Amino acid sequence: MTALKLLEDLKAFQIDAVKDLMLKTAPTEQNPSTRRAAEVYTGRLPDSKSAKKKCPYILNQYVTGRDTEDQSVVTIRSVFAVYDDDEQDGSCSLLTMMERVRVALRRQVVIGEQFELDLKAGLEPMAYPEDTAPFFIGEMSTTWKLPVVRREVTTWP
Repeated sequence: MTALKLLEDLKAFQIDAVKDLMLKTAPTEQNPSTRRAAEVYTGRLPDSKSAKKKCPYILNQYVTGRDTEDQSVVTIRSVFAVYDDDEQDGSCSLLTMMERVRVALRRQVVIGEQFELDLKAGLEPMAYPEDTAPFFIGEMSTTWKLPVVRREVTTWP
């Protein structure tokens, strides 16, 4: 439940971080290209077959977790996707959105009043080098410290 709460809080945080960044949408038969802020999803896109139509978006996915006696951490992968028919503008739009989130995370460090970004593990942003124009995709890996689950049984017979 805690990792899911982290994903929900991260989603709210990212929505706020990019709310005023108006990016191009992919044109469809019904709608020409317009501009809007990125939508943020958790786990999977609502319809993976329409991934290109959903641009711009951020998709947060749980990757792995690790519990030790005194620490719980999880790694989250955030996928960033934008559309632009101009390849240079598209590449810059992707970087701008990723930087907005990265800088906001570095400034705040704690989200949801309980999840701390592990700065020692670092943030790992990466723009995919493949030529996927007019769609541009990147990701950012982050590691989060979770509240530690304390054992209820203190002694063992």
